[in-house]
Amino acid sequence: MMSFYTYIILGRPVFIWLGLITLFLIFFQILVGTRIIKLPFFWHRRVVWIFLLAFALLHAFYGISIYFK
Repeated sequence: MMSFYTYIILGRPVFIWLGLITLFLIFFQILVGTRIIKLPFFWHRRVVWIFLLAFALLHAFYGISIYFK
């Protein structure tokens, strides 16, 4: 039986994909904060930080849960 933390997507565990999405969101925040990508401040301050926090917590949860079967 496969546990929720061992889902494989395109040959990699799900926590690796969540980590890549989190890294992308961090780079996106930096680019928006330095005004390289022009977005309203609302997107930089509220919405993207919520997504970043959600993906970072999911990534951490899945990564740590591997050790606690």
